[in-house]
Amino acid sequence: MTSIITLVSVIIFSLTAMNVAPKVNTTSKLNLSRIESTEKVEAASNPPETKKPATKAVEQPKVAEPVKDPNGCEAKGMHYRADNNECIPKPTPVASAPVGVKGGGSGSCQAEIAKYDWSHGTALAVAEAESGFNPANLNDNPNTGDYSVGCFQINMYGANARTRPSEAELKNAAVNVAWAHKIYVANGRSFIGQWGVCRSKLSCY
Repeated sequence: MTSIITLVSVIIFSLTAMNVAPKVNTTSKLNLSRIESTEKVEAASNPPETKKPATKAVEQPKVAEPVKDPNGCEAKGMHYRADNNECIPKPTPVASAPVGVKGGGSGSCQAEIAKYDWSHGTALAVAEAESGFNPANLNDNPNTGDYSVGCFQINMYGANARTRPSEAELKNAAVNVAWAHKIYVANGRSFIGQWGVCRSKLSCY
C-alpha cells in the first residue's frame, strides 16, 4: 500500500513538473531572427555616413592702401607727387578769353575809371557787366544793332563808326574809358539810357 502511494506521488510530481516548465514560443524566435537578419542587410546596404572634415577658408593677406598725400601737400595748397614723394606747386590756371574777343586790348579798365569824376562804384559795375574789364571784348551782333568794343562796349554800329574812334583805338582802355566818360557827361552825368546793363542787370542811379 505504501509503495502504491509513493508511486502515485511520483507520478503527480512528474506531471506537475511538466506543466510548470516554461513553453518556448518558436514563432517569437523566428520573428526575432528575421528582424536581426533584416537589420544586418540594411546596415550593409546603408553604411554610416562619414563626415568630411570642414575646410577652412584661406584668408587673403590684407594689402595696405597707399597713403594718397603722406606729406599733407593739399593742406599746403600744393599737389603731392608720388614718384619722388614731394609737394609741388599747383599749376596756375590759364584764364580763357571771353566769348566775342577778337584781337588784343591794352591798358586797365579799372585804372582808367579811377581817373574820372563820376561814381566810381557805378562806373566799375557797368564796365564789369559790359566787358568783364576786358579792353579787347567785342560784341558783333547786327540783329541787335551792336558792334561794341572794349571796357564800356562803345558802340560803332552804323553811323557811330563815323564819329567815334576806330576799333583798334577803342581796344585801348584809356581811349575807351575817355569816350565812356564823354557819353556819361553828355547824358546828364548818367549811365541810364546809354548802357543796356542799367536796365537788365544793374541799378545805375
